[in-house]
Amino acid sequence: MIDRVPLDYQQWNKKSVSAEEFGVALTSDASRTQMFRYQAPDSGQAFNVLRIDGRPDQETGPTTITANSWDYRIDPLRTAKLAIFAKHSGGVVYDVELPGATINHNRPLNNEGGFQTKAQFLGALKGDFTPLAQTQLEAIDSIAHFEEGQEVRFMGESLATFSLAAMALVMARGDFKPLTITAMDLIEPVNAYGDTSLIHMAKMMHTLATVENDRRGLYINENAAIGYPEFMPYEKLNKQTAAIDKYVKGLRQQQIPVLASGAGLRKGVHTVLGQVLGGKLPYQPLTTDSEITVIRGADSTVTSPDDFEKLAAHVHDSGVSVRLMEIANGTRGSETPIGHSMTDGLGRAASLAALRQ
Repeated sequence: MIDRVPLDYQQWNKKSVSAEEFGVALTSDASRTQMFRYQAPDSGQAFNVLRIDGRPDQETGPTTITANSWDYRIDPLRTAKLAIFAKHSGGVVYDVELPGATINHNRPLNNEGGFQTKAQFLGALKGDFTPLAQTQLEAIDSIAHFEEGQEVRFMGESLATFSLAAMALVMARGDFKPLTITAMDLIEPVNAYGDTSLIHMAKMMHTLATVENDRRGLYINENAAIGYPEFMPYEKLNKQTAAIDKYVKGLRQQQIPVLASGAGLRKGVHTVLGQVLGGKLPYQPLTTDSEITVIRGADSTVTSPDDFEKLAAHVHDSGVSVRLMEIANGTRGSETPIGHSMTDGLGRAASLAALRQ
């Protein structure tokens, strides 16, 4: 059964809620929001990792691991969104880019190290994201320095839900430090219960690039409506970043690893979670005290309640709790459809963060 939850964005208007209360104030605090350029010691592969500390002074809080979806950069919009989650969780958030789809912000026209290894590329193409997830975990750990048995939370959207499931699988296989995942929020996992037909995949990719991309603009406009127009995606910051983004996606061929990852979605996230929860691997990062929450936008054109219910049924026998949630528009007078990129509306992201804290 899917719980329907209406979320408002207007309650976070700058006139009534301070930047500190909202969480975006963290983005201007260099001691709390830090970007690192990780370079893998063996391959030389490089990509960005973001750390945001939303803990109140002198207090501890949860650690959340997340990952970028598709080729979205760690940019002002993403940083603000994750700062809001860090603030409302009262903890630390680590975000990692998809290797092979990155920009060195200090040298944006030079893509040295910005590639995928053969194993990562071929794995993603086949629906195996563990080679990518292994490197992503190592990149985060180079900053976080996890201890064995440490409790963490996972939160990811779209393609990132596959990255996080793969991270859990890497841990289950014993290929990374044994961490305990207390909660896993999977937001808009496309093809959650894999439909492998080429027609289905082609339709889904087309809808993401058209209908859902257009809706994303509506959510970004909501940010300006509540007083935060400065938080924009990288390609919309100015003419220079727009040109750079087009350059690295085109001539630098970042579209190739992105398309390979898109092809890998045909397997469905349920296959990976099934391996993690199957009880046949050396370690179990998800326990009977953990909760998996699968969240969709009520008007999403690339996810379905039926898919989510199949996913829940697939993992139910493991003993791990699964909750299904549908986010609806809770703003009076707004007709904005709540779709795939709903959390790019920072007000709605804050409402969701407050709900999930």
